[in-house]
Amino acid sequence: MTSSGVTLLIGRNGHGKTNLVEALVYAARQSSHRVAKDAPLIRAGTDQAIISVRVRWQDREQTVELELNAGRPKRARVAGAPRRPREALGVLRAVVFAPEDLALVKGDPAVRRAFLDDLVVALTPRMAGVLADFERIVRQRSTLLKSLAGTWRRDDSFRATLDIWDEQLVRVGSEVASARLRALELLRDPLRAAYAAVAPHGGEAWAGYESSWLDGANEHVGAIEDLQPALRQALADRQRAELERGLTLVGPQRDDLALAIGDLPAKGYASHGE
Repeated sequence: MTSSGVTLLIGRNGHGKTNLVEALVYAARQSSHRVAKDAPLIRAGTDQAIISVRVRWQDREQTVELELNAGRPKRARVAGAPRRPREALGVLRAVVFAPEDLALVKGDPAVRRAFLDDLVVALTPRMAGVLADFERIVRQRSTLLKSLAGTWRRDDSFRATLDIWDEQLVRVGSEVASARLRALELLRDPLRAAYAAVAPHGGEAWAGYESSWLDGANEHVGAIEDLQPALRQALADRQRAELERGLTLVGPQRDDLALAIGDLPAKGYASHGE
């Protein structure tokens, strides 16, 4: 058993330092901090990659093994026993800071949503399944809306089916938004303290939740049942626009993490170092 402390990885460029860090991150959250898909993580010319990590978890040593397979679902083992990949989440927890993280400020909202969702899963591993369900609901609801192009004005028989998908989106989407708000609430004070430590005269760092369907979400954490009426009403208000565009326009899948320093948005105003 090694002692706790700082570990330095020293080596020439291209000799695998980032690969090792990426393997630890993947073992913790089952996604790479560099790429969106698993395929680039498998060595060219092979059809499988294995990540095996031994960690101290719940006062005992535990082994987590993930098997990445080209063209097939990943597999997981915990303490040598087969598990669903989701059941391996939470055994190892890790936070990565890499050059790619500049995209949190400068990149698209999807990057910031992914960051917030990774934090949500780290705090509550079962949310990985909820987020997967939410993505499926949005995808299938949008497919329904797209299929109605040119017919919804003269035939309203679709409404019963759309109502079913609306309620699923309200139920699961409110849970996603509530979990994000709780995670953001935990993040605010450490963010202020960390920024003040490195830039004591730079103003206050601030993080908020931007949403077209929520009011006051930046100030308090909403319970799931409190968020549902707002999402349900927003879907009703935007239904015609969604039918015209064939796309789900309302919900957490379009929300954003707002970052600011003082009164100015970090994107466009903060320096590279900030």
